[in-house]
Amino acid sequence: HAALTGERLKQDLLPEGFVRATLAALQRRARQERKPYYFVVDGLHELGESELFVREVVLDQFLPFTYDWFRFVITGAQHDILPYVKDTHFHKSLIISRLDWNESQEFLRDLQLDKSQMDTIEQVCRGNPSRLAQVRRILKNTSDPQDILDHLQEAAPDLFQYEWRTADRSHPALRFLLAVLAHDRRCHTVGTLAALVPCDPATVRDLLRSVTFVNVAEFTGAVAFVSEPHRRFAAVQLRALEPAVNTRIIDTLLENAHDEEALLTLPAYFEKTSRHEDLLSYLRGAHVAEVMERTKSLSVVRQRVQLGMRTARRLEQHSELVRFSMHDAVIQEITGVDIWGGEVAALAAIGDYGAAIAVAQNAILNEDALHPHPGGDGSD
Repeated sequence: HAALTGERLKQDLLPEGFVRATLAALQRRARQERKPYYFVVDGLHELGESELFVREVVLDQFLPFTYDWFRFVITGAQHDILPYVKDTHFHKSLIISRLDWNESQEFLRDLQLDKSQMDTIEQVCRGNPSRLAQVRRILKNTSDPQDILDHLQEAAPDLFQYEWRTADRSHPALRFLLAVLAHDRRCHTVGTLAALVPCDPATVRDLLRSVTFVNVAEFTGAVAFVSEPHRRFAAVQLRALEPAVNTRIIDTLLENAHDEEALLTLPAYFEKTSRHEDLLSYLRGAHVAEVMERTKSLSVVRQRVQLGMRTARRLEQHSELVRFSMHDAVIQEITGVDIWGGEVAALAAIGDYGAAIAVAQNAILNEDALHPHPGGDGSD
């Protein structure tokens, strides 16, 4: 209609025979002009199960595949389209090449996205035109693109489902590796994952390289999902494995309970998994002293003491609550005294800056080392 009249069709309901008559008129013009007319049909592959009849109507009734001088460009899978084409010898499949960063940015320019948002889209879509078009349609209908991108695995789950289906999720070691990456927010390498599975590093590397949504750094061995939405999507798919992941992490940390990583992370895992008795037992004894020795920070020590207070109160262990409360009172009193500030200030006042710096650098506590001396602006 637009090619014949130069105007867009304004009617929603067409009179009977309108489509057939219009196509016949367009074919006559094409024969007279001896030039082809192209029909571009996009979006049929995005129809849901309840809408598949629309694809059948469009391909079987509307599109005149047998007419001369008519050409058709249709997006979708061959097995969904070719059954409706009378002569399948005259078709050609084309794979649309991926868009590079600049082309993707130009395609989404009118959405006025910042670099961080573009990075997220690039990580998810990787230049795939169909995926970019889908994200574009979603973002054009929102006033808060950041919120959509933060929950893209919910707004457009099909962007992730195809890659997820291609992964060999029947392999138990791969499923567990992906569950660790999804549920454990610590940074991981091939080596740390191999210790958790357990599995040899070469096997871990090969398994992770078999999926498209995980990056494995060549030299450092660092492992991570290609994007945060990919991680969130995997976390939902592997939610059932989260308890097993947490248990395995705790068991591994307990093997070296006095290492710095265990000292700093085990309490959080005990609390996360509601293992309150284990948490309180771990916080007893020399734990507070070890944390003080490793971190040289009263603020970290106080966090542990207050965690002990909350846990003892939850378990109604009153003697432990009193003990941790006494620790907390002592720490509050210590942090209220500037142990080193006076000496540093006195040395700085007489111009002995070298000695003042030496005293500050030799401070026992990190808080004292970072605390600006009285009268100073903290810039030196």
